[in-house]
Amino acid sequence: MAIITLDSGEAFEHYHTGNSQTVHLDGKIQLCFNEENRLLEKGEKVEIPANTSHTIVNLGDRQAKVACHHK
Repeated sequence: MAIITLDSGEAFEHYHTGNSQTVHLDGKIQLCFNEENRLLEKGEKVEIPANTSHTIVNLGDRQAKVACHHK
């Protein structure tokens, strides 16, 4: 598991060779993948298929955090 901390306005694009799960921990987070932009609720979990590029964006005015669980 990795914790990703993003400053206000920061974006982080990446992919994993295996399936992963992104969990919204804090802040205002948008998850972009498969041509979809999705605003996540705190505690929401999203399954990301292997080899799928995805971008986590902090839309808020303070730091935001997500957890990525790699399977």
